[in-house]
Amino acid sequence: MASTFKLSILTPRETFFISEVQLLDIEIYNGYVGILKGHIPLVSSIKTNYFWILDEKGDKKKGVILDGILSVSQSEVTVITSRVNWLADKELKVINAKIKEKSDLLKNDKLSSFERKELEKKLLFYQKRLEGSEN
Repeated sequence: MASTFKLSILTPRETFFISEVQLLDIEIYNGYVGILKGHIPLVSSIKTNYFWILDEKGDKKKGVILDGILSVSQSEVTVITSRVNWLADKELKVINAKIKEKSDLLKNDKLSSFERKELEKKLLFYQKRLEGSEN
């Protein structure tokens, strides 16, 4: 079994998540940080963005967080935020549909180089949103 640590995600209204996880990937103000068991102690503010966890079974879960504070100690990781939600299946379907739409549009040989670059940027944006959400 992989090494795990206790992750708590808290809001003023609820205890959103408390469980053992293998990995937390979250964006702090210095960039993305991947937290594994035994990570050095750290306290940082969190940017509004997506986050990923790898649970103790190895399943990936993706959520969206509205800023907050990250605290990493030797034995656990705590995230305190004003708002957090798991990315719903409906949202994943929308993102996948956008990826297919942009990919299909890129097959058009009559696109200008500007149109092609814009579509490629949008496609990359949706692909990045989907990263980490598939098992």
